[in-house]
Amino acid sequence: MKLWKKIAIGAGVALLLGMIVGFTVHQSGKNVVTVQSGKVQRQDLASVVSASGEIRPKTYVNIGANAFGKITRLYVKEGDHVKKGQLLAQLENVQSSADVSATEASTQAAQTDAVAADAGQRTAEADLLRAKAGLNPEQYEALLAMKASSSPNGLTISELSERLQVKHHSAVNIVDRLVESKLITREPAETDRRQRHVRLTAKGQKLIEELASVHHKELRNRSGEMIQALKRLRK
Repeated sequence: MKLWKKIAIGAGVALLLGMIVGFTVHQSGKNVVTVQSGKVQRQDLASVVSASGEIRPKTYVNIGANAFGKITRLYVKEGDHVKKGQLLAQLENVQSSADVSATEASTQAAQTDAVAADAGQRTAEADLLRAKAGLNPEQYEALLAMKASSSPNGLTISELSERLQVKHHSAVNIVDRLVESKLITREPAETDRRQRHVRLTAKGQKLIEELASVHHKELRNRSGEMIQALKRLRK
């Protein structure tokens, strides 16, 4: 082989090696941080940060309403500062009036129920007193008839049967029961010994007063209800 060919081959190999080395150095230099230099001076460090999110106020107030309706007047504008308890708007009072009426109706119904319950209690008290004394309705009416009598000697059996609208022997049975209970006395009349006068004893007088007191309270408590019922009947 001639000398010039050897020189050409060696130059080509050297050129190829140089290109490989230069390429390798170039690629490795891409990952190297470039060193920057500058003049030292006092200044603020600033950094621009970009991020997504929501800006919230320090104090968050959720304004709501307890009633619904058409707003008839606004007392503040958007952006105004308001205070606690300040009136912000006025609503139409259609729904509010209906709510008030419904509440009043419920209150009246509750009051009526309370009066009825109290009247029931009074009636139960009267029934209890009659039960303790062993009285039935006919005997109680007989005591009332004797209490209402203006005669100082009391009533005769015939007069009592007439007031109770019962037969004579039924009146005799009622009187017998009341005499056994020591609520009345039965004595012969001074003018006609065939007749018997009946009148209340102290025990019977006390019992009828207790029963009358209970019934009086019941009538007084139910007087308003009875007046309303009479007014409805007149309509």
